[in-house]
Amino acid sequence: MQNEQVISLGYFFDGTGNNGINIENNNAAPKNNNNSYFQNKTNVFKLFSLCTFEDNNKCYIEGVGTKTGKEDSNWAMATCMNPAGYEGYSSDDKLAIGINHFNSFLNNNKDKNIEVYVYGFSRGSTLARAFVNEILANQNVKIKFLGLFDTVESTNIINPAKLYPVFFTEQTLSKIDEIIHLCAMHECRYYFPLTRVLDIPKNLKDSFSNTIKEIFVPGAHADVGGGYVVENESLFLNEFPKSLSNQKNDVEKIKTTVQDSFGNYIWTDLLDENKNIEYPKSSILMRNIASQRPSSENNYPYQVSDNLSNVYGQIMAIQTNKTASIFTLDNTLDIDKNLEPLKEYLLNYITNKTPKQPYNYNALYNYIHISTNFGIYKKANQKNISLNSFDFNVLKTENNNYLAATAITLMPYPNGANNTKWERKIITKR
Repeated sequence: MQNEQVISLGYFFDGTGNNGINIENNNAAPKNNNNSYFQNKTNVFKLFSLCTFEDNNKCYIEGVGTKTGKEDSNWAMATCMNPAGYEGYSSDDKLAIGINHFNSFLNNNKDKNIEVYVYGFSRGSTLARAFVNEILANQNVKIKFLGLFDTVESTNIINPAKLYPVFFTEQTLSKIDEIIHLCAMHECRYYFPLTRVLDIPKNLKDSFSNTIKEIFVPGAHADVGGGYVVENESLFLNEFPKSLSNQKNDVEKIKTTVQDSFGNYIWTDLLDENKNIEYPKSSILMRNIASQRPSSENNYPYQVSDNLSNVYGQIMAIQTNKTASIFTLDNTLDIDKNLEPLKEYLLNYITNKTPKQPYNYNALYNYIHISTNFGIYKKANQKNISLNSFDFNVLKTENNNYLAATAITLMPYPNGANNTKWERKIITKR
């Protein structure tokens, strides 16, 4: 029997450009700027759908840069600010949705205890953490579970001083029962910088405490939080043609860019020459790495599964249900049998704190995407690239009062595996 003196609430902050409601209504998608209508649902939206709370007791917050039933805003996705003449797209507006929903319950139930379950992905994780910090200022509030998928803190490139409170004091942590943060170890971090729960050295080592379980898991950003669709992907690495020997040297450099906590190179299996690399005359070809120009329209397509994210969605639901059974587990988060060992290993690792073992990257080859930092070339029918890129032309159209679209600095390998630097940074200006 539920304690009538306790109210349980759930908040689900989706990632930049993600909108599960738009996906469910993609037959009514606007003609232009409609990427959010044709992605896959993220773990945040799936968990929202599986949550057994009454509708009034749970709140889904659509991703920055999207509005339900409206066109997407590339400007808001890039800057977290509303485009001129519009509202409801910015990170501030998204955070306000959650705060206003919570305050409506708080004002009517000041004599009751409020237990809150909060989930976020990408910038939605940043907003989830800021949301938690704000509502815990109330004495009758406790966070039962905070589930984070790969927190990205880049929330204001125009005014970097205006950053959200994403770290927790000891006093705040005393009011949070459990935090699980699943971090994407294969993400290219130049435009998707990871923000760890604790402000600690930026590396690929997990962080465990009685409250916090921060774990690096295989996959790119949207492999962890969800959103990729299954499609043939065949994109390019180099912006300008190079000699074959230079191309191969570039690949070898990228292969040794990042090591896991055991010293294993995490890109070796993904970039195995025998599996997925061709060397055309004009540029090097790799699956799911974007650059300016294709050598032909028949680009040796390679298909990557979208199923890995369901492993992490299941883990978050199962761990939450150990606290309170708030999620039904139907086929929404089903996983391939090949992924069962990874799921069981991670659940055992989280629950029993067993010594961590190296991941079998070769076994996960067909499930891990190679994300781009800033997609330069993209074909209209390749939806996954929109999860990691912005359209300059659309940015300029929305750029009525700002000139930021021409102030973005690209790096030498704009689409390579370059997450060697784990410090938090925003899009840099010239």
